[in-house]
Parts: sequence; structure tokens; C-alpha cells
Amino acid sequence: MAAKPSLRYRRPRFVLRHRHHKTKHVTFDLPAQTDSRPPQDRNQLISTQSSIDQMDEATLSMACTLAYLDSDAGIPKSLLIRAGRPLRRWALDGEPEEISPRETGIMPELVDTLCSAEGSEIVTKQLRLYGFLGLDTRYGGGGDDSDLLRMDAGIRAMCKQKILDPNYWMLQALLLVCHAFPTDAHLDVDFYELGLFYIVQFQHVITRHYDRLRVMDLLSIETQQIVAYALIASSHFSSTTWKLDAIERAGSIAAGLATPDECLDMMILTRKTDLFYPDSMTLPEIDYQFPNPHIKSKKLYALCGELLLARSTLQLQQSNENINTAFSLLHRVQPVDRNHISTLEELILQKKAICWGRIRRFQGRFEVARQVLEDLYNARQYPEGVVSVGASSCDLISELAATHCELGNPVEAEMLISARLESIFDGRPMRERTEEQEEAILRLRLALAEAVLHQAEYWRAEDIYRDVDRRLCITQGARRPESIRSTCRLNIGLARVQHVRGQWVSALKRWERALRVYEKYPFAQDFGTAVVCASVSYVRGKLGDAHGAALYADKARKLLEVTGCWSQYAGLGTWLEEVLL
Repeated sequence: MAAKPSLRYRRPRFVLRHRHHKTKHVTFDLPAQTDSRPPQDRNQLISTQSSIDQMDEATLSMACTLAYLDSDAGIPKSLLIRAGRPLRRWALDGEPEEISPRETGIMPELVDTLCSAEGSEIVTKQLRLYGFLGLDTRYGGGGDDSDLLRMDAGIRAMCKQKILDPNYWMLQALLLVCHAFPTDAHLDVDFYELGLFYIVQFQHVITRHYDRLRVMDLLSIETQQIVAYALIASSHFSSTTWKLDAIERAGSIAAGLATPDECLDMMILTRKTDLFYPDSMTLPEIDYQFPNPHIKSKKLYALCGELLLARSTLQLQQSNENINTAFSLLHRVQPVDRNHISTLEELILQKKAICWGRIRRFQGRFEVARQVLEDLYNARQYPEGVVSVGASSCDLISELAATHCELGNPVEAEMLISARLESIFDGRPMRERTEEQEEAILRLRLALAEAVLHQAEYWRAEDIYRDVDRRLCITQGARRPESIRSTCRLNIGLARVQHVRGQWVSALKRWERALRVYEKYPFAQDFGTAVVCASVSYVRGKLGDAHGAALYADKARKLLEVTGCWSQYAGLGTWLEEVLL
């Protein structure tokens, strides 16, 4: 991918209409009878119009860009600051690299302003003084500390009317947001926070400006590639509809490239696999090939490995009959050169080890799983500038803790999880955490409850489960696969606590609640579903419902023929053997 996009048209010599005239006030076509603003607001607009002629080049460039950037949702100051700094991404050698704003294609006047915090603040204050910008007082307490700037719709309309070449400024707004948008969770410690904060601006420039510029054939191939990679990053945020739309747009760009971008293709296939995850039972087979062995791009091999991991996980969730396929996919995840493994390849190999350990645990080979996961836990290192992702770190600890429980060491499992919970996310309150961070904490809390349950401390386990229940109620809007499985684990855990106490009516409610979740989301069905059916059968028998008990026992047997007896959640295999059958 080339570093700097070439524009298909030259930058306009004159930015604004009538800027060369001596007339101080430049009016534009707004019918007087439709202007319902108070007199003081109309006077401010006239003053704002006249102030355009007084602006220097830097302030004027910023005003024109922001006119196409603001979408009534405000403009984060941090977005402007990041747009003036180098963009971090993965180079072809699998190591982090930095791309300057000029290489992205942002105009020099804007770069000179944004790259300096002092210069950016001066220009922002000038625009506020001229009446072009206001501070959003609803966030950050207002005042100069507010992180959101706002440009009034009337001001935006006035700026756009006076601009000679709107396409140029649309492009600048598009490139600015794409450059500022975080690219990878391993390269930006605030990836999820910033992505959620910037997604509105990104959607605005894509749907309003990118689509128009592309139809007019005003985007170079390099610019479209920049947009495609940003679209993939944005597919981690917002609604499922946007995620699918972002991947479709990126795929359309990739399909139109004269020279295929294999790295882009791999990232699109991986995100498709992830996004179709809820429909995994009906997911059409994706045709992918391992990169040509003659191609020595470590980034490409790492991205291919990530795709293979996603497909392996998908196979693993469907049935035990696919375990050989899952293993064969894992075997293909390899670095280009084992003697010189790149940072990106190392991160993918760590994910491979977690998946490998999970499969061994599901098979009941707990000692092998413990060795694999423990070796990874002790050996993990992150180079300078590369951060640990909370979700993958929590996955590793949860899997290792569950393995300790299966081996009869629940106290060690509890210590491992508790230590991680104390340090995770610097103790930030729940309102400041992202969806991914909160989901990771929920999985750790569930693993902790299972470790406590293995110690037969039922009251303490119930307290932890109740806390998780409250958290899930708060975040219930998320209907992602992991959130749904967390709901199943919660109901199974509480049912087990009430079950061992002989509270049959309460236990039956929880077992049936877990079963309803499984039935509503067929992709989540696994060995846990069979355990739930067997448990419902057992409790109904205790309550004197022989017919219901026989019905669910038969259903459990049929499910076990499909899923096999896997240790999907800690202790379920033992629970099925010792308590139910």
C-alpha cells in the first residue's frame, strides 16, 4: 500500500467565493421571511460572515474542514489532536510503524496546525472568538475543559456556500477522521474508548462525503485503501447493521483494486467470520487460501493466522465432530521464520496457544491444557509500544483458572483470577469502561464464581453470581455471542447453587431460564445445553413430574450424541457424571 494518496484534482487556488473582494460583508441566499432567529443571533451570523475575510490561512483551513466534519454530534478535541500525530499501524514486516498526517494526504496547513497542541488551541480559540465554534457544556463539565466542540448548523451552511471546491474539503474531513481513528487494539491502549467516541464522526464522513467522492471518481486508489482499513477498524463499534455495512464497503474497495491487497482481503474475511458468528450454523463456507510460500510478508502470514483462528473457533462451537477440523486449522497457523518471529506473528501465536489449551480442556486432557496455558501465561511479553488486550488476557486467565478447577486446585484458580481483577483497567468505574472491557470483567467474575463453587462455598458463590446478574442487566443491550454465553453461565451457576441446597423450585426456574436462552440463540448450543436438559430432567423428577423428567432426559441424550461430553464450563463434566447420571 502506498504511503501517500495522490489527489485527482488540484487544490483550489481560491478557497472561498468573493474572498478577493474588498466588500466586508458577504451575504448569501437565505430568505429573510424564514429567519426566525432572535435579532442578536442574526447579528452574530452577519459578524461571522464578515470575519471570514479576516482569517489567516491556518484558521480558514480549519474552519472549512470542520464545516464538513461536524454532524451535530460535536467534534472531539482529541480527534483533532490525533489527526496531527503519526498513525500507528502494522508494517509488512509485522512490526509497528508510524505514518505521518502528510503521508495520509492531510493538507500541510492543517498538519502544521494540528501537530502542535499550542497551535491547535490558538486556532480553536480564534474560531470560537469569530463565533464559528462553541463548547459542548453537556459533557466534561463545560468550559475550556470540554472535549467536544460544536459548529452551528447555520455556520456550517454558510461556510459550505462560500467554498469554491467542496469536494476538496470533503476529502480533507474524510482523511482527517480516517487518520485519527484507532487501527488496532494492540497498538492503541485506548482503542475501544476512542473508537466508540469517534464512530459518529466516522460514519458521517463515510456516508456523506466518501460515497459522493467515490461516485464522482475523485478518490485515488491509495485513498480508498486508507478508507478501507479504517472501515475494518470501525466494524468493531456501533450497531450490527453498521458493522456489516462497513465490511461490505471495505470489500467493495478491495474488489475494485487493480492489484489485490492480500492483507486487506485477509482482514475482511476475518471480520466476516467474526460478524457472522451468531449464524455460525448456517454460515456459508468462506474460500480462503494460505498465502503463497514465496511471499515473505510477515504481516500477511499473521493476518492469515488470525483468519484460521477465527475459523477454528467457529468449528469448535458447532459440535465435537468438528474438532479435527479445528485442530487442522490451528496447525496451519505458523510464522514465516521461526528464528525471527515478528511482533504481530507473536500475538497471533499467543491466541493460538489459548485456543489450543481450550480444545485440550474440552477434551478432558486437563494436565496438557494446564501446561500449554501456564507456559503461555509465564512467557507472554509485549514489546515497547504494544499493549495487552484485556479480552485476550482475560480469556487466558479464565481458561487457566478453569483448568486448575478441573485438576482439583480451585484455590489456586481463585488467587489467579482475584489478582487479575484487582489490577484490571486500573480500577476505573463501570461507567468509564467500554463494552469489551465490561464483558472481559464479567467473564472473569464468572470464572471466579465457578472457582468458589468448586470449594463448596455456596453462599459466597451466590453473592458473586448475583453481582454478575446485576452487571448483565445493565449491559443487556449487547447481544453478542460472548454476552449470551455469559448469561447461560450465570443461570447455570445459580441453578447449581440452588440445586445442591435442594431448593428445587428455584433451581428449576434457573435451569429453564438457561434453556430458554439456548433455544433463542441456537448458535450458543453446546455441551452446556445437554447439561441443562439433564438437570431439568433431574429436578422435575424430584418435584414429581415423571413425564417432564423423561422428556428432558431423552432430549439430553440426543444432544450429547451431537456435542459429546466437553468441559465447556468449569465442572460441568463432573456435575453431569456425579450428580445427574
